[in-house]
Amino acid sequence: SLPNTKAEDIVHQIVEYLLSNHKEEFIAAIKDEKLVPRKMDEYEVAATLGHAKIGLTQWERIVQALKCFMDIETVCVSAHTLRALGSDHGEITTGSYEYISPKEKKKSKDPVKEVIRFWHKNVAKEYVTFVESIINGEKIDPSNIAHVQHCAGGDHARKDNRGKHRFVGKAIIRLKDGKEFSEVYSLADVACRKDSAEVLSNTILKPMVEGMDEIAQGKLVFKRMVDTNGKMYWKVELVPESDNVDSFLTVIKPGSFLTGDLEFLAMVLGREGYAGWWCMFCMDYKPEWQEKPEDIMQGIDIDELIKQHEANVTSKNTGKDMKGVKEKPYLKKGTIVIFPCLHGMLGVGNAIMDYFFDEIDRFIEPISIAELATRESIPNNTVLLQEEEHSLMLWLNAENGGKELDRLTKEVEWLSHNNNNNNAPNSDNNIRDMKSRIGALTQVHDKMSSNIAKLKEEISNAKKKLTAFRKARKVTNSSIYNGVEQILKGHKIIRASYHGGDFNGVNIITIMQESDGIMAEIQELMIERNKNATEEEIRKLCDEVKMALVLWDDVFSKANTKYESTTADWVKTHYDEMEKSIKLTMHQHQMRSMGFSITPKMHGLECHLVHLMRTVPGGIHQMIEHWVEQYHQQATGMERMWGGHPYTDQAEFRARREKMLGTKETKIALARIIDSKRKVKRKREDATVEEKNRIKEGRKAVKQRMQERMDSARDSEAVEDSMDTDGDIGAL
Repeated sequence: SLPNTKAEDIVHQIVEYLLSNHKEEFIAAIKDEKLVPRKMDEYEVAATLGHAKIGLTQWERIVQALKCFMDIETVCVSAHTLRALGSDHGEITTGSYEYISPKEKKKSKDPVKEVIRFWHKNVAKEYVTFVESIINGEKIDPSNIAHVQHCAGGDHARKDNRGKHRFVGKAIIRLKDGKEFSEVYSLADVACRKDSAEVLSNTILKPMVEGMDEIAQGKLVFKRMVDTNGKMYWKVELVPESDNVDSFLTVIKPGSFLTGDLEFLAMVLGREGYAGWWCMFCMDYKPEWQEKPEDIMQGIDIDELIKQHEANVTSKNTGKDMKGVKEKPYLKKGTIVIFPCLHGMLGVGNAIMDYFFDEIDRFIEPISIAELATRESIPNNTVLLQEEEHSLMLWLNAENGGKELDRLTKEVEWLSHNNNNNNAPNSDNNIRDMKSRIGALTQVHDKMSSNIAKLKEEISNAKKKLTAFRKARKVTNSSIYNGVEQILKGHKIIRASYHGGDFNGVNIITIMQESDGIMAEIQELMIERNKNATEEEIRKLCDEVKMALVLWDDVFSKANTKYESTTADWVKTHYDEMEKSIKLTMHQHQMRSMGFSITPKMHGLECHLVHLMRTVPGGIHQMIEHWVEQYHQQATGMERMWGGHPYTDQAEFRARREKMLGTKETKIALARIIDSKRKVKRKREDATVEEKNRIKEGRKAVKQRMQERMDSARDSEAVEDSMDTDGDIGAL
């Protein structure tokens, strides 16, 4: 170069030369060196939208700003190309339903109607689409597949007097080598303040049940295809099980499953309102399962529910004779109902912690007689409330109760209308008699409703009084309450008040997994600040609560276990160990010995979970309902982006987003974003890592001690005699 030539001019000359003579190689080289921004493809943009939780409109504004401030012409592919990525989603059916709540129905004139909007997709078609997506995206040979399953789930959440019921699907593929692949997607959505069997049956339940049944009664046929570019892919078809298929094709029978909380399952099974007193997985009544059961029990029999419903109608059964069957089940035979382990864990965990806090207040923390009386009134009135509500539910469904009241009310309306409009013969006497009977029935209804309202008010007032009592004790730094709260906060477990709202799922998991350390800290605090109980009594209380938490942690851990092997021996051993864990937890050591009332969730865990695990090939860990709850939260986040759009447009937007994020290329791009985030994220302090490792090792030690108890129990003749280890483990 010449001495007087500027460096910038030299660079320009070099760049011009390279562009003129080696353009393609030069552009590729500077891109490799990351000297110029690379154009983002549609999958990278889709991953960015998903990661940032923003819509296409927000992204277009960001692109406009980048072009302006970075002085670049192109950032990514066009919006048209991106929209095309999500355009190939399934058909969406929309509708609305005018709902009148039971409270509004009682009004003689102008009941308020709630206009409920809903949409749904074709369950079977969505399932086939996502099975195809998984096997083609992951390059799976169908001959290597062990199981293909479909699990549907329902969940309702309400906030600020607005609510949504979401129906979600999950396609699960398990290979013969144990690898698993799954995809979650939306199936239906109902915008309702409160869900009920009436609401669901008039909106989405019929197409959802028909779709699940189509899967249960069908078989998947895998066909090798070649596209226009000569690339091989697999096409999947769902056909009736009776159809003849060419012998050279791979055919797999899919499994159909349903999950959700007990209230939702009760609606689908025709047992709405009975989940607190009747088991949704058998025909047993709450008082019947308080004692130790003889054995694990079979699962739901749809035919038995239908038979019971027919008997209720024919014999006009009322009360306990109805066996908790309100109407004919909506679900059809062939779809297996999964026990809600997540809600079971929440229920059991909160029951144990409530028991612990009550024992502290009752025997250890010095409290006034007034507070003690107020505290004891809450569970007593709660039991009375449950009984009154149950009695009202039975009365409403009785032929000589609520059903007679509805029938007579309609007849009086018809007769009055007929007399006024058609000058029919006077039937005042009949109307008078019917109105008299209506008055008597209404009095019964109003009295029961009044009792319920009074009990609710008494419970509410008692809770307010307790809050005042606790606030007074909370300000004392030396109180056990304050100390326990600080210990829990140290483990990132926070509850609004001492007996305020329940612990959430994350808190319960932490309490169970770290129970050894948590209870040791609390025990030390209680001994230090104790004024009423002996040290031996404190140790006994902390030990029994800790053991209950450890044992249940083991049960839920086994239920969530991904199978290490698909061999019959490993699977049978796993089931047998699970059964022993439950027996040890429920009646051989903890729950009954601690005086717990056995709730429907505890009964289901004790009597039905193991049978279910034996029945479902590959286990239930992929179907436990946490993924339904998680999707509900994700969908709520999506809707915040589209809140200003019409309801039908929101359904379209979400379907596109799911399609975009579901492709293999988008998942790879999203994984790159997450991985890059990990690299730049500040490393945790060594002390934090050491603490996590300490907790992990401590949990292993506690589990080992628990395993020793199980081994001891295995040698106990009482346990062995009560066990049935010959259950069907399903096709492996």
